[in-house]
Amino acid sequence: MIKVSFIIPVYNTYEYLKKCLESTVKQRANKYNFEIIIVNDGSTDESEKIILDYKNKYPKLIKYISKENGGVSSARNLGIEKSKGEYLYFLDSDDYLDLDFFIDLEKIFDNESPDVIRINSRDVKGNGELIKNVIIKPSDNDIELLKNIMKEKSLEVPWGYVFKKELFVKNNLKFLPQVHEDFGLIPIALYKANKIGQISNICYNYVERETSLTAEKNYEKLKKRVDDLYILYKNHMKEIKSDSVKGKLLRSYSLEALLNKLTTLNDEDMKKKLKEIKKDINPQDIYCYNLKKLIKRLILSINVNLYLNLYKKHKA
Repeated sequence: MIKVSFIIPVYNTYEYLKKCLESTVKQRANKYNFEIIIVNDGSTDESEKIILDYKNKYPKLIKYISKENGGVSSARNLGIEKSKGEYLYFLDSDDYLDLDFFIDLEKIFDNESPDVIRINSRDVKGNGELIKNVIIKPSDNDIELLKNIMKEKSLEVPWGYVFKKELFVKNNLKFLPQVHEDFGLIPIALYKANKIGQISNICYNYVERETSLTAEKNYEKLKKRVDDLYILYKNHMKEIKSDSVKGKLLRSYSLEALLNKLTTLNDEDMKKKLKEIKKDINPQDIYCYNLKKLIKRLILSINVNLYLNLYKKHKA
């Protein structure tokens, strides 16, 4: 039986791809009961050459799918569809894993059967130089774990979790074709999960690329991000109910993320967008589990513009 399907969407990451694939095929494990699904999303560089080299070297381990360019969401969804593993893991093709990752997973599989497993990561430069470690404080319950993840501002990264495939199939979960596709799916998956496990070791290396930093500074892309976030936020309010502490926590996260993203716009665009979304903002969705959240809810109840201006001024 295949325990884990590593799903790797690839689009023009030739420069990083070899290191990524090495980190999967060289995983240390007691049993090699995993598969690697590489979905080439219409790459126009030399990525396919590297993929085929690895496919020829590891034919039993690697499943290769080539498709026309449709975005990372469609590539991940196709990988899910073709996967045979009990669990799914989404690895970005410009990042790489620590080689003991699968051993850490096996320990959890032997002792428990969570719907979701959270892992720790580090941010690195292209040459491997450490930028920072992102370590989630351990917790013995899902609610405190989610709070700790939120403190590190890393809730919606898909590579931060290993998911039971049954969770996706049972709830018809898919990545949506918005810019913020991760934000769209992950909170819903966490809400639907019955149990969340955790690996305390650092397993993932997130490579901070110059192109990613440049994209964040592109104002038109920022505006598109806000538009997409609003669409996904409305979906969260439909899918995530305030029927549990977890639901309240995730609804609060989604609302705050939308409001915070609004502040990346200039004043004129921020006011224009706020006028559009104001009808969907409910201050009661700010979950007051500490004094800071209570203050946020009070300010939001008084005046949304005041909330945004205060955040914009003090977000650092």
